[in-house]
This record gives sequence, C-alpha cells and structure tokens, in this order.
Amino acid sequence: MAPDRSRRILPIYLLFLLLPLTFAVDLVLSQDPLPDRILESNHVWSGSFDSAMFGRSVADAGDVNGDGFSDIIVGAYGWDLPGGLFDVGAAFVFLGGPDGIVGTDPTTANAVLLGDQAGAEFGWSVAGAGDVNGDGFDDIIVGAPHYGSTIAGGTLAVEGAVFVFLGSPTGINATGPSTAHASILGTVLDSRLGHVVSAAGDVNNDGFGDIIVGMPRMGIPFACTQTNPPTCSIPENDYQGNGGAALIFLGSPEGITGTSIDDADSVIRSHPPGQPAVSGDQVGAGVAAAGDVNNDGFSDVLVGASGYIMVFHGSAGGIIGTDPGTAQTMIASDATVAIGALVSSAGDVNGDGFDDILASDPGYPGGVTSNGHGAFMVFHGGASGVTASSPADAETFIEGDLPPVFLGPLQLLGWHLAAAGDVDGDGFGEVLIGGLAFPGSLVQEGTAYLFSGGPGGLVGTTLADAQVQFTTGQANAAYRSNKPGFDVAGIGDVNGDGVPDLAMGAAHYDQGELNEGVVFVFHGGSGAPPVNQPPVANAGADQSTTDFDGDGVELITLDGSGSSDSDGTILSHQWSDGASAIGSGATLDFSFGVGDTVVTLVVTDDGGLESTDTTVVSIAAQPPSADFLRADCNADGGVDVSDPILLLERLFGAATAPDCEDSCDANDDGNLDLADVIAMLDHVFINGAALPEPASACGPDPVSDALTCSATLSCP
Repeated sequence: MAPDRSRRILPIYLLFLLLPLTFAVDLVLSQDPLPDRILESNHVWSGSFDSAMFGRSVADAGDVNGDGFSDIIVGAYGWDLPGGLFDVGAAFVFLGGPDGIVGTDPTTANAVLLGDQAGAEFGWSVAGAGDVNGDGFDDIIVGAPHYGSTIAGGTLAVEGAVFVFLGSPTGINATGPSTAHASILGTVLDSRLGHVVSAAGDVNNDGFGDIIVGMPRMGIPFACTQTNPPTCSIPENDYQGNGGAALIFLGSPEGITGTSIDDADSVIRSHPPGQPAVSGDQVGAGVAAAGDVNNDGFSDVLVGASGYIMVFHGSAGGIIGTDPGTAQTMIASDATVAIGALVSSAGDVNGDGFDDILASDPGYPGGVTSNGHGAFMVFHGGASGVTASSPADAETFIEGDLPPVFLGPLQLLGWHLAAAGDVDGDGFGEVLIGGLAFPGSLVQEGTAYLFSGGPGGLVGTTLADAQVQFTTGQANAAYRSNKPGFDVAGIGDVNGDGVPDLAMGAAHYDQGELNEGVVFVFHGGSGAPPVNQPPVANAGADQSTTDFDGDGVELITLDGSGSSDSDGTILSHQWSDGASAIGSGATLDFSFGVGDTVVTLVVTDDGGLESTDTTVVSIAAQPPSADFLRADCNADGGVDVSDPILLLERLFGAATAPDCEDSCDANDDGNLDLADVIAMLDHVFINGAALPEPASACGPDPVSDALTCSATLSCP
C-alpha cells in the first residue's frame, strides 16, 4: 500500500459532532469502507468547551466490560466545570462493538470521569492498566500531574496523583477521583506524579496486571552542604531528589493496594539508593511497557530520562534493578541524537519472538530549539534483551523530511510513538509515529505515519516508505501557542474483526470554539486504504473594469463553479478579500471599490480537505471627461451631414476611434450605434430635433457612462 503523491492521506471518516467537542471514526486498511454519516448531539454541557484539549491523550483501555471488543480512553485535561473551576480535567471511556466505537461524543461515553480540583489537569495522561485484580475485566489509569493535597493552614500542596478505575460487566462504573479503585497521591511538592502513566504488563508473571507511573520532577534535594558548588545527598528510600523517579505498582487479587509513592513495589531513579540524586535527570519523564524483550515470560518496562532510556527486565520477584547502573539496558544520547522522554514498545516488528522498542528525538538534528525535523528509531529485542547502548546501534533510524530551520513549521517527528499491532495481518508488528507537519501540509496540523514490520525489521529508511500517512486536515490542530496537543495509539481491536485498530488525537482541533479537540479512530484491515483526494479550487479568471458611473464601486460576479473534487463533493465555497470574509457560494455578486483586490476562494470537500485559489479584481477610476459638443463627431465646431457619415465609417469602416466618444453619442444612451446616426440625420435634415446637452455650447457629459472623452479640437 502507498499514500498519494503528496503522502497526505485523510480517509473518508465518520464525524461525530459534540457541541462542540468532536469524535471521528474511520478505516485505515479496509476493502469495504463504512458509509459516510454525520451525527450531532443535542446535549449542551453547562460549561464552555474552550480549551478542553480533548484528545491530548488517547490510549487502548483493553476490554473493560469483557465483551471481546477493545475499548479506548480519551483524556481532556483542560475540561472546565461550572463555577469557575478551570482545568479540572476529564477522561472518557468509549466501548468497542461490532461496528467499532460505541458512542458519538463524550456525552455518550461509557464512563465520564470528571476531575474534582481546579488546575489538577486530570486526564493529562491516560492508559489501560491490564487486569490488575484478575477479575477478567481490564482496568484503566488516569494521571493528574497537578493534583494537590491540603496541608496545615489550608494550603494546597501540588504534588500530582494517579487514579486506577476497575472494569466490570458494564464497563467503568466510576465518576472521578472520589470513586477510583486506587488513588496514589504524591508526597513531594511539584513532583508531577502522573505526568505519564502506563500498563507495565505482568512483570512478575503472577496473572495480575501491573502499572508503571512517572514523576519526573521530585523537588530539590534538601540535604546539602555549603560548598561551591553545593553538595547534596539523600538517605536511602528518600525520594526527594530532583532526578525524578518511575514507580511500579503490582496487581493482586485486591488490585492496586498502594495509596502513595511510598507504597510502590519498585522505584527506579537516577541514582543508587543512598547516593545523591543526579540533578535534572528527570527519570520517569517517559514510562512504558516494553513487552517481553528477552522472551523469558516476564514483562519488561521502559523508563525515559533526560538524555537516556533504560530497559528493566521482569522476574518472579518483580522488576530487576533500581537505577541506570542496574538497568539491563541503558541507551544514552550521543553527540547528534538526544533521546529520553519519548519511549514505547514497538511490538515484534521482525517476527522473531522478541519484542522491540521505540525511541525518538523530535528535535533532531540540533535539538528542539533549532526546530529540528525529528527522528525515531527502533531497537530490536533478543535472547539477552535489547543490547544497544547508543542511537547508532538502532536497527532502524528514520528522520523527518522538513528542513531544520530556526523559524518555520515544526515537524518534530517522533513527538509520539506507539506499537500498532499487526495491522496488515502479515505476522509482523507495525508502528505508528506522530509528528506535527510534513512538506506541503497545513501549519502544525498533525500527522501520523504507519510503518510496516518485516523479516528484517521495520520496512523503510525514509518517511516516503510509510505504509500509510494520516493527517487531521486542520491547521494548528496539533500545536498552538507553544503547546503540543497530539497523540497516537494502537487501540487493540475495537470492532472485533481480528485486526488491530489505530487512534490519533489532536487537542487543538476547533469545532466552534478554540482547542476543543478531536480523536480519529481508524479500523485496520486488508486491502488498500480509502484515500480522500483534496479538491481543486478555481476562483475564475482575473477581472478588470472601470467605475463608469463614478460612485466608487462596481458590482462584480465571482465565479468558483470551476472548482472540482475528483472523489467526492465540495461542501462549501468561502470567499474573502484578505481582510475579511465577503460571502459564500459557488458564485457571488460583490461590489468592489476602485483599485486592485486579491480575492481568495477556499473550497472544502466532504472529507474535510481544503484547497485555495485566488483571482484579482481591478476597478479603474472613472476617467476625467473633456468638454465637447453633442453630435459634433468630427470636432469641426458644428453638427452637419459630415458627422453621421464619419460615425458610419467608424462603425462599419476603417476610421479610427474618436478621442471623444461622447461627442458621437448623439442620443446620449451610452452607446455608439446606428441610433446615433439616425439622431444626427433627424437633427440636420428632418425637423431639427433637439439634441441632449451639451448641444448649445461646449460642456461635460452630464450623465456618466462607459464612453470617454479625452479631448476635442472644437472645445479646447
């Protein structure tokens, strides 16, 4: 399969309009695409949708109701509640079914989980947890990195929190933090517990799902001596260092039993117990299940930090290792590639029975400050796990294709990473890679690339080798005001057809208000993807005319009917003059002022793609009129038989046009024709009929028309 020539693929999709949040569903690789339909919810929430950031995080929820269909969870960390409660946050669980996702928008989600603290950003991170209590129903995790607890004096200490919600035959039966199965609260100021959350798989192979959570900012070391620079240390099991940490909580028949970071079953940090924290390492900035990279039957985990990533193996006793020195794998940044916070399992891309891992450097080359185009890499597992130690050891390294510049569109390839599962059914896992832009794209619209696996690993060496590319179709949907808001995920099999499906979230997508958000779901399958080709806008030829009546404007008909869409229907034609919208429709009558106006036509097709074209409307001012004598066509100072003869020669012969057309317009109707000849003859030979002024003496034309008069010899 291959994308179109521009590599821009926006499949025909089902668009569900929440008023105004949006949830969209479609196929990736289906031979039988779903029919188009648009459903609207009449439900109106009492709060504003502005900056809800729905889709900032999206993840596979597992099967929360045990019906055999995978379900998904979507975070909206900017969700507001009435009463001035801003950025409370929310998370929504949508069930799968035979036709895919059940529900059309957050109001029809299986579970609506609303935060209970202003500014907590509940839903910043979401993930499936696996089955933490072994009851046959998968469970979910929601992170709130700015959640706080009240301390003496009523002060709110912002430390972060993680909440676990249990599945059941009816799905998730909870409403928010107060009804969570487990609430793991931070105890370190500004530690950002819940910045990232993930299932860990089953690290001790006891049949219960385990979880891993990150807290990359753990505060400032408090035990310091006044040296230059200061020397700081922390005692064993005291996590108040600024090196960050990743925490693993094991499942059990009772589920997750911990209530604070002190209850974690394993703690991974930047330093061995009892030694000083490594300042700025931010361990736990990225966490993920790694799958089973050494195929020993125990799940492994990935932990990202500033400048390196670590793989820790599972065992009967849980995770082996506590820091970089005891990690089974540590891959450190080199002089050109900076890796760390962005990590994910890749699944088994080469089909050898060992799971592989993903990492990325969105700022490659030169760091994010140089607006790099980004790069991602795949490291293969094996009998000894992942044996790489630097980005140069990656089996696959693919970089972006936008030139790195200081000013311009950000590509940031690898901003999000996900294992996609075996989407094409060939026995090799695929990966889904997110970025913000690509050559020819709308600014920061958001794009995701699906790469196929094969016997040698990931197939391809450049972005052009992606199996499919998806985009949001809206400028700034993935990045606005220096705030990224984009996610990609493999979401299991939401429609039960045996093939994994995919999701893409764009939190800055607008549907009536700013930064409302959208999630696109794409169904996997065999065959080529339905490709929506963009429309072609045609604003018509440039037009020019003169303001003949001198009123300062002229009515012009704009014609965009030549616009076309090869594989669908154009839904709208929008016209603007550069400063503002001037109207809509395939054709439009509009009065333009004197001067040149560049008019832009934007056409949108039924798949959401847009195309633009421009036309120029030029209106010349009415030229000044010289004095003349009516019917004195030859400008000899009188009206006689020579004047109609000259006009006949000009109408039907080779005589040149007069310098003063108005003087030949004997009947003053604004046209030169036989009627003027007759009027002249009538005046000269028949009854001396009066002529319109100026007839008795030289003067200007009292009625503006299309005829001109630049000079006459008889009226100097």
